[in-house]
Amino acid sequence: MELKRVRKEDYSYLKRVYENAFPIEERAPFKRVWRCAERGKADFLGIYVHGRCCGLAYLVSRGDLVYFFYLALDPRVRGRGIGTKVLKAVDQRCRDKRLFFALEELDPKAKNYDIRVRRHELYKRCGFVDLPFRLHEAGVVYAVMGNGKELRPEEYRDLMDYHMGRFMRKLLHMRLVRI
Repeated sequence: MELKRVRKEDYSYLKRVYENAFPIEERAPFKRVWRCAERGKADFLGIYVHGRCCGLAYLVSRGDLVYFFYLALDPRVRGRGIGTKVLKAVDQRCRDKRLFFALEELDPKAKNYDIRVRRHELYKRCGFVDLPFRLHEAGVVYAVMGNGKELRPEEYRDLMDYHMGRFMRKLLHMRLVRI
């Protein structure tokens, strides 16, 4: 498994993987995501196995703060340990940085509660810990996990202002709240 900068020829494929992996309320327009990476405001990495693209990892960083914004795998390759390898590779890549990511809250009333629990357990097995925050983005509330290093709400705000602009952050009511 390799993580490397996405290739333009993989654009359509990655768009389908992205749209399949996330419900509409959890995803930014793909074209915007792609453009932010082209402008150097994010690392858009393809997940390649035996030279073939099978997913994506999208990281937004500034200074030593890294938001692992998206991880998506083609449904045909899920369950083969690739996600675990990606998580460990990103954690290793960011070992000297403060890495965090959002995930669905563990709501027992959720239709996909069992999937949420399995995903949370996977992240824990990969060495990530729950952080004392909730992330609010475009009307969706997420739990937050990371590598356990210090994180402050104003740093998230500044990171999003850098990545997508203050106007969009405010429009989408994006904020990190300590619990």
